[in-house]
Amino acid sequence: LIPELQKLANNPDFSYSSFMKASSLDEESQKKQPSNGQIDSAEKRKEGYRSLSLKLLKTAIIKTIPVMMGYIVLGIGFGILFEKNGYGFWWAVAMSVFIFAGSMQYVAVGLITGGASLISTALTTLMVNARHLFYGVSMINQYKGTGWKKPYLMFGLTDETYSLVCSGDYPEGEDPHWYCFLVTLCDQCYWVIGTAIGSLLGS
Repeated sequence: LIPELQKLANNPDFSYSSFMKASSLDEESQKKQPSNGQIDSAEKRKEGYRSLSLKLLKTAIIKTIPVMMGYIVLGIGFGILFEKNGYGFWWAVAMSVFIFAGSMQYVAVGLITGGASLISTALTTLMVNARHLFYGVSMINQYKGTGWKKPYLMFGLTDETYSLVCSGDYPEGEDPHWYCFLVTLCDQCYWVIGTAIGSLLGS
């Protein structure tokens, strides 16, 4: 270290102010580096991450095709069942949009028509969907930095969506947070479409 300092001191172009300026710039560059090992939004853009692209949307649709085949069929069944119990098209669609609980929606039909109390409904819902508590805990790190998308990602997390977003199989250079969002959105759309079709068929 001492020989290096002596070389700097003997350099005619060396000055204390330039040395301090270079040191401060180096410190600022180190502060800008993410300390937690995660890539922030600016770094993602620098490294080639894109917020949203047709390629990513296409990938999400292709990956969710197996889910689509199951959700549409199950959604049709729910729509028919809900319609036969006296609830119209908009009630069925609203339940799939704002609740989106899969098998719990089937259970809810019996609870609603049977006049179950709020306590019974809450306990039944907790028992049926208790596994989602563990899903949510395991996704804490993966959903960090998702911003405004996080509430919907938490809301739309189902068994099938969980299996897809955990795989991490998305195009290189694309934003994984947008991939998770699009997969979740596609899966819910399939369920809502199936519900709408089933309600129309049931009427």
